[in-house]
Amino acid sequence: MNNEDEVQDFLHTKLLEKGWKVEREVPTDESKDKKYPYRIDLVIFKSDYQELNPMGIEVKYIKGIRQGSRISEAMDQIIFKYGNSHFKGLELKTACIAIYIILGVINIKKILLFQAIS
Repeated sequence: MNNEDEVQDFLHTKLLEKGWKVEREVPTDESKDKKYPYRIDLVIFKSDYQELNPMGIEVKYIKGIRQGSRISEAMDQIIFKYGNSHFKGLELKTACIAIYIILGVINIKKILLFQAIS
């Protein structure tokens, strides 16, 4: 994977395979009429997991060291842009950050998910 879009594509495909309903780049209801609305990368739903539905995922692609500010940026997005917002009339019950990290020749193959709010 070479960028954030490819990470989103990967997650989208894997979540669909596991039976999740996935929507990408979903604007908040509160900002959808603005020229540049706030958009969370993925919103996912699954009937078996009512306690989590809907779940928002903010995706970050990190290459190299000293990229902690990217994780902080994702937390800020979730807390300040999405935390009290609605998506298609629903408030997020859970939000998390999916981080894909490449460190030089070491390619961490797992996507790390950090829960931000619940």
